[in-house]
Amino acid sequence: MLCIPLHAHSEKELYSLIKKAAKKKPDLLEIWLDDLKNPDIRRIIELAECPTIFVNRKNPTVEQFQEVIEENSAFIDLDIRTSKNIIKKIAPQERRTKLIISYHDYEKTPSQEVLGEIVNGIFKLGADVAKVATQVQKDEDEKVLLAILKKYKLHKKKIIIHGMGEKSQKSRLECYKNGSEIAYVALDKNHKTAPGQITIDQWRATLR
Repeated sequence: MLCIPLHAHSEKELYSLIKKAAKKKPDLLEIWLDDLKNPDIRRIIELAECPTIFVNRKNPTVEQFQEVIEENSAFIDLDIRTSKNIIKKIAPQERRTKLIISYHDYEKTPSQEVLGEIVNGIFKLGADVAKVATQVQKDEDEKVLLAILKKYKLHKKKIIIHGMGEKSQKSRLECYKNGSEIAYVALDKNHKTAPGQITIDQWRATLR
């Protein structure tokens, strides 16, 4: 699935971005709640015209994500560093909303053994989907990410995995082709949410 992440600093800006993103017809929209005060979750979901992922890296709260669950968003994404108390209160619920727990390393790609331990820990926390994104600096880093992806796909686990950084574009494409659940692509060059992210138009042109 192709997902466009949207990080806005006001609801007015977010609504404008959602309308622009809808014209690109992605499979998912990822909505960053970090800088929004009391956002109207229901309206956001209605405007999206496709399934949504909600993210809050700065100040995630149980109350906010319970509202997301009540409105039947497709996914919640919680960082692995999120308070375990919050994760425990969200993870066991009877819910249609799937829980992604994500790990990011903006400096390097850890070894395959270390990443394996991290992914195992993510699933033990109650994640429906594990997400791993690491800094890619050399070909060996790409091989590590692909090895982790193939290992967990073999065990029928849902995993999102890709590289970050200037050298990450190849790894993003290769991971997607090999079964990574979601590829994150920018609405345009001015709205990237991670280093190495390419636009949805560039992505589709490359795949063609």
